[in-house]
Order: sequence, then C-alpha cells, then structure tokens
Amino acid sequence: MPQSLPFYFVNQASFTFLFVFVTIYVMSRFILPAFVELFVVRMYITRLLPGGHASTQTNQKG
Repeated sequence: MPQSLPFYFVNQASFTFLFVFVTIYVMSRFILPAFVELFVVRMYITRLLPGGHASTQTNQKG
C-alpha cells in the first residue's frame, strides 16, 4: 500500500490540504456570495410583490 510509505503519504497529505484550501477559497470568494445575492434578491422581490409576506402586513381578526 503506497499510503504507508512516508514519501507517498507526505505527497498525498500535501495535495489533499492544497485541494481543501483551494476549494474553500473558491467557494468563499466566488460561489457562496452569488447564492447570498440570489437569496437577497428573492427576498426583495417577494416583499415588493402585492400579497407578498412582508413584515409590515399583520393579520387582524374581526
């Protein structure tokens, strides 16, 4: 098994950490802000439409 040899283990571990850090950077810098922007736009659209569930509307009985 090559994982038990020190040279291969260091190689696999270093590339795994590199892959994890690159993935976290790409997700946090490019992908996740797009989803946040999408959710904010959807929230504004639903509050602007008539009949939307805005926080200013209240259910008054009677």
